[in-house]
Amino acid sequence: MPRSTKIRQMKTLTLVLAATFLGLGPSMGRAQADKHTLTCGPEKTIGQAIKTLKPGDTLLVSGTCNENIDLGEDIYGITLDGQGTATINGDPSVNTITVTGRGITIRGFTITGGFQCIAVLDGGSAVIDGNTIQNNGAPGIQVLRGSSAQIFTNTIQNNGSHGVSVDRNAQAEIAACTITGNVGDGIRGMRNAGVDIGTDATGATPQFEDDTNTGSNGGFGVRCMVDGFVDGRLGTLTGTLGGKSFTEACTDSVQ
Repeated sequence: MPRSTKIRQMKTLTLVLAATFLGLGPSMGRAQADKHTLTCGPEKTIGQAIKTLKPGDTLLVSGTCNENIDLGEDIYGITLDGQGTATINGDPSVNTITVTGRGITIRGFTITGGFQCIAVLDGGSAVIDGNTIQNNGAPGIQVLRGSSAQIFTNTIQNNGSHGVSVDRNAQAEIAACTITGNVGDGIRGMRNAGVDIGTDATGATPQFEDDTNTGSNGGFGVRCMVDGFVDGRLGTLTGTLGGKSFTEACTDSVQ
């Protein structure tokens, strides 16, 4: 496929992503958004609290939350806010946070454990902003199977595989993150994935969209495999194998 066609496709995906976040449905616009508070404990969990939220609501979380959270297809348009202090520790048998709902915002947590810290799967969409994502045995963040994510201002470090994995027709914007100390690549896109690492002409994403990522990892800074494309600016993101690697019909538009 010609490079220009792939870039047009990427921009179309970005517009679709923006529409997903900004227009989740007519019911969301009519609902009165509320803020709820939760201090995690043995009988007070995020998993329980999200059952009471409606689209537009924010859950302000404090304390240490020892749980694995499933944000399913019936959940959309909510914000989980750790306020810069809350921690979520997941059991390593499953993902710490799994998102298949739409328009989910996860902000201000330290997230550890789990098979993956955050997995956005099967058409889900999420904004992942201002978190520390660390110390699990697989990719820190995975965006998979037609899902989309905006990943900004996070520290993604010391994970047992890649910092961020975007795979199987998924799309992600990744900017202003520190991605460092991960065993694999800082960012890996593969199997028709689209990754934007800093340039969005639509203006639909936050101001820091044009800030580059930083850090050094065990593989490449950015690697693309098996027909995908990456656009934007590499910045200082790197790895022991080099800054970037593009193979098997991947389109390299990285400056």
